[in-house]
Amino acid sequence: MWLMALMVPLFLWQGLGISKAVTKNLVEAAQRTAPLEGQLVLPSSLRLKFLYSVDTEAELLEVLDTEGIDESYRPPRSVILTAYGEGRLNLWGGGSSSWRAKDGTDDAPRPGPALSEAARHVLLNCLAALLLVLAIIGLLLSFGAANVTLAGGDWVQWWLMTFPVATRALVLARACDYALVQFFPWFTLFPLTYVALDTLGQPWPLPIAACATLTTTFLTGALRLWLETKMRMRLSLQAVKSVQGAATLGAISLLAFAFWFAASEEPPFAVVDFWASLPPGMALLPGTWPIGLPDFGYLAAIAGVGATVLTVSLAVAGTSRMLSRGMMQSSGVDASASGQRWTRGRGLNIVGKEIALLKRDRNFLVQTIAVPIAIIVLQLILNPKLGDAEGVGVAILAYVVGFYGATGGCFQVLSSEGRALWMLYTLPVSAQAVLRKKVRIWASLCCVLGLTALVVFSANSKFEVGRFVEDFCFVSIGVWCAAHIASATSVIGANTTTDAVQQQPKQRFVWLFMLLAGSYISVLALPDLSHRLAGTTVFVTLSYALWQRAADRLRWLLDPVEDSLHRLTLLDAGGAMLTFFVLQTIGTMVLGSNVMSVSLAFAAAGVATLAFFFVRLGSRNVPIQRELGMRSEQASTWRLCITGGAIGAALGGVGLLYVAGIHRLAPDLVPDIPRDDLAALLFLGVVCAPIIEELLFRGLLLGALQRSVKTSIAIIWSALVFTFVHPMASWPPVFAVGIACAALRLRGGYLPACMVLHATYNAVVIYFR
Repeated sequence: MWLMALMVPLFLWQGLGISKAVTKNLVEAAQRTAPLEGQLVLPSSLRLKFLYSVDTEAELLEVLDTEGIDESYRPPRSVILTAYGEGRLNLWGGGSSSWRAKDGTDDAPRPGPALSEAARHVLLNCLAALLLVLAIIGLLLSFGAANVTLAGGDWVQWWLMTFPVATRALVLARACDYALVQFFPWFTLFPLTYVALDTLGQPWPLPIAACATLTTTFLTGALRLWLETKMRMRLSLQAVKSVQGAATLGAISLLAFAFWFAASEEPPFAVVDFWASLPPGMALLPGTWPIGLPDFGYLAAIAGVGATVLTVSLAVAGTSRMLSRGMMQSSGVDASASGQRWTRGRGLNIVGKEIALLKRDRNFLVQTIAVPIAIIVLQLILNPKLGDAEGVGVAILAYVVGFYGATGGCFQVLSSEGRALWMLYTLPVSAQAVLRKKVRIWASLCCVLGLTALVVFSANSKFEVGRFVEDFCFVSIGVWCAAHIASATSVIGANTTTDAVQQQPKQRFVWLFMLLAGSYISVLALPDLSHRLAGTTVFVTLSYALWQRAADRLRWLLDPVEDSLHRLTLLDAGGAMLTFFVLQTIGTMVLGSNVMSVSLAFAAAGVATLAFFFVRLGSRNVPIQRELGMRSEQASTWRLCITGGAIGAALGGVGLLYVAGIHRLAPDLVPDIPRDDLAALLFLGVVCAPIIEELLFRGLLLGALQRSVKTSIAIIWSALVFTFVHPMASWPPVFAVGIACAALRLRGGYLPACMVLHATYNAVVIYFR
């Protein structure tokens, strides 16, 4: 809920920005198509060339030849040359801010851009057509992608029909439900309508835009319900899924067209001319009627809203009439000839069964494969110069493509089993092994999609071999982990004991996946290799922790009683580390980057993270002191502390020799410590870091890893995570400290001894430097 509250203003702000750019381009296209007398409007790119590159007529001719501007250009070449000769080439904006009256005079000025009567017709028709396209996209998206259970054995509507309420009332309630849960119109139709009305100078643009968007959502909701019911009564389940897939593909295609039209540097005049040739009555349709207000006044609102109310009433009445004859025509199993053909012959392995799932479910096929490919094509259209920021944008976009692919098959690894999941437990293979094979299939597909996007984007931008290899590795790791996060989240959120198994996870699990997997974007945005390695290590740990939690959950899927975790899990450790690093980054951004500010941000982030997770562990009755090693079964804990101090002093001496060698070879890697920062650095290295880092890495992480992997792997893993969060120049001695602290923690079972070792090492290295 909080994530949604943060994202809605961001989406609205982005929608307003895009809408302003689109409206400005449409005004310019209308002025260039039918300019006022004496009006000269040029595109912004050409204006800059004229402004900085043209001082003489010869230079003007050179620019015109370079840009390929001839008599078919708008404005034509001869008009530009004439305007230059007459000294009118500085009229960039198109004249005054009043409308030209219909009789060609200026006696009736109106607010808005300076447009001729023909240009005004072009602008209004283009705005109305674009709003109509967005409304169709919203209907197709809600019908194709949102209602994933339409072709399932049970329908979302059937249980409502058992209520002692009139059928028409239930249908109307469902139509209202479909209308009110739509998000797409409020991020596209609403900002575009508002900006268009504001540009046209229409009074009360905000309430009119809200009213128009609300009526459009009710229209699409009622039509969606009518179409669903009609299809369930007339088509087989196989055909229903095929139509849904076609709707999703159509919505993506229209969305790509809308973005291409909006983001084109040069307006596509072929589309503009086609829309301009349509009759003015387009501005009286449902969803487009606000555009007709400047010409038709309240008649446009009456016509548009009236048509909407009439269509909604007919859709509700038609749906009610169809439901009076039953809920559906076919049963939950579609025994079509094509389905029999795919299952005929020898048995299929796990890979074959997943491929057969793609063949049977056209909608699933489109969402899993076609939509990510459409994202690649869309980005190539919108961003022809990808990767200008040293390849960072290329890697992020490639990861987003693979990240989106994970929302398909990975989120449905347990959707087809349903209440028959118990059969999986009777096989001579563990359920976790079967699930792991299924996840590998979809994770491999996601990696192929993401890496294909990386290759295409890199080839279309500034290609650097070293940067490409680095991005290839990090994108592969990120997409693979994101696929496992999606699968683990779906397993954790699965409930196979219900009568109707939900194929898609609940919304909160989708948001959780987006929050966790989306955090890797911040890792790819880091330009430094060492920081990328640190973030990737934490992300891998988090994904493995979620996978382990899902494996534990598998044992309880057939039991309605959830397991109670009275022990420390790897998910606790991964979540704590991720929370700490995020809070530390935010604190550093707020307080500053000097040593004292970094120390305060480190301490505040550590205290807040540990306090939150200690309370969380305490609510689960986890014995925190025993799990973290704050108590030792050995009586001589002081000896463990002395041993830790001695080991820390010895490693500190080795660290000083290492620092001296690095300083001699590369002085810039080991800067000197100013006297003024010594106290703050000692506070950070001797007090804050030993306590917070040991609780995180040797308390939470090492203890949780020891239950999941071999002890040797747990030691090395925790030491690597501990190493990568430090500067690259200090990695060798810090890794040795991590190994020593982990060995001491497992050997003595007393975490304060590790804190002493850590504090002693830092004190020796910092003070004697």
